[in-house]
Amino acid sequence: MKYFGRTYKTIGNFINNEPVMVFNQPESKGHIIKNDNVLNEYFRYLKLLLKSENTSRLVILGNSMEAEPHLKAVIKEYFNRPNTEIIVSSRAPHKVSNELKEYYDYDIKQIAVGEINTEEGIINLFKDYLTLSELKRNK
Repeated sequence: MKYFGRTYKTIGNFINNEPVMVFNQPESKGHIIKNDNVLNEYFRYLKLLLKSENTSRLVILGNSMEAEPHLKAVIKEYFNRPNTEIIVSSRAPHKVSNELKEYYDYDIKQIAVGEINTEEGIINLFKDYLTLSELKRNK
């Protein structure tokens, strides 16, 4: 939440009536994130994770990536390497894959989420992620 121009991470059962979200022009988002104390720390951590040789999979769930040039740039700089994979899950995963093809040189796995609207549907989606992981390990 924002309080006197500074962002604070909320914890516990606190009801946050004014969550911090960035809805701006795509080219402005990176600048806004870098100038926010909490969002910048999350972004820094994302870069560290994607850069790590221990990170081999990135799952993008429900984001079209159309208005995320800052995320695409981080994927290109830190994750576009052999032995990594990106899985996109959305109602139109082919569109998300098209958004990423300039930034990621390898195959992008696609899982269409269709009409997932139950807890069981979400659980099955995550089982699909785990199954893909098992298949990769067994190869």
